[in-house]
Amino acid sequence: MVMNNTMAESGRKNHDSFDLTKVILSFLVVTLHLTAFQKEATWLIAFSRIAVPMFFLISSYLFFEPLAAKPNDSDWRKERLRHFVLRGVTLYFSWFLLQMPLTLRIWGWQAYGYSEGYGITRTLLAFLKKLFLGNTFVASWYLSSLILGMCTVVFLGCFMSDMGLLALGAAAYLLCCLNSGYAELNILRISFFYIPNSFPASLLWLALGKQTAENTGIVEKLQTFGKKMKIGLTCMAAVLYAVEYYVCSKLQLSGVTDAHVMLVPLCFFLFLLVLEDERDIPHAREMRTISTVIYCSHGSLAALTLLLGERIGVSFEQMPEAVFCYLIVLLAGTGFALLLMQLQKNRRLKWLRYLW
Repeated sequence: MVMNNTMAESGRKNHDSFDLTKVILSFLVVTLHLTAFQKEATWLIAFSRIAVPMFFLISSYLFFEPLAAKPNDSDWRKERLRHFVLRGVTLYFSWFLLQMPLTLRIWGWQAYGYSEGYGITRTLLAFLKKLFLGNTFVASWYLSSLILGMCTVVFLGCFMSDMGLLALGAAAYLLCCLNSGYAELNILRISFFYIPNSFPASLLWLALGKQTAENTGIVEKLQTFGKKMKIGLTCMAAVLYAVEYYVCSKLQLSGVTDAHVMLVPLCFFLFLLVLEDERDIPHAREMRTISTVIYCSHGSLAALTLLLGERIGVSFEQMPEAVFCYLIVLLAGTGFALLLMQLQKNRRLKWLRYLW
């Protein structure tokens, strides 16, 4: 999402398949934030949960792949991290400011942490909590978590072994599961913030992406598997994930699906399959932009569609009308991305490039 490296330009592998995958993943993300899909398409929602972990894996891989060639070059690592953070912060606040008028119109100042009776200090703290450990616009937690998580992984990677970093990420992800898919067990519940939608949730995926790029640790052995073996493992993980989700639903362990244990092997083996595809794919650069624009704007586009529906007397809160809302968001997001790409060709509008 943030690290949009062009692999061909640096002589490394061709990863056009990443750009195609990111478009598909952005389509899945939209389903996660439509109420009707949450109520009536629960299995689709469950499998749409692969989207954000896959985004983390891809971004981590693209960040660490060039570093793997010079693992001891600390200056280059620092410069690359500085560039990564700068791009991420720019992307975040570009969309934050662009969507702010609509956010205030629909959700009010509560979207930024304000509540009646809050003083300046408490309001500021609430906003910082939203900024670093939550959302200031729909699904913005991914961007802040990617920035904070990457800084954490790069810093700790200077002192910890690959297995140590992976263990830390696994522990953080286990906490996410205990506060999401297994929340009703009431084990290690965290009330200060929703950990499955904050930067600790990124650590396992970023550590796995790092090991994949560097071809170290347990990942080194997994990458030796043939394509058929990877497909088989992906299918097996998908079945086990479905079983886990079904059992959790039947036992009413939680009503949310942000984190389940078997989501880890499912996403990782799927990621290895995508990584193996080195075909040239037409319009990959455009797909890269479309995926970012849809991800960052889909919440506002969905809200506008719902408001429009109210004006004309059509409710998109139920199926099958919600499918039309979904298609409208995808078409509008794609059209918006194409428009931005066209407009930024004007030298006075080059700043639009900050939106992707």
